[in-house]
Amino acid sequence: MKLFNFFNSSASYRVRIALALKGIDYQTEPVNIRLGEQYDTEYLQLNPVGVLPTLIDDEGNSIGQSLAIIDYLEQCFPVPQPYHKAHKYALKY
Repeated sequence: MKLFNFFNSSASYRVRIALALKGIDYQTEPVNIRLGEQYDTEYLQLNPVGVLPTLIDDEGNSIGQSLAIIDYLEQCFPVPQPYHKAHKYALKY
């Protein structure tokens, strides 16, 4: 998997957290939004809207928007479920 992201983007950070919690290996491809690299022709071929982050899975599918990416990761990698344990703990109070 390859994640196109910007280091200081909260949406990109959200996806990096999900990937880490799931233990999924991925390559990172930096896209500098301060320089407008998200509007480069090459990036727009991956994500025509020109927003970050974008995940390219091992089959070459392109998924944009952080919540859609996280939902996709949950469907493809249902285990581990880091939120399940936290939810159980929260219910104790």
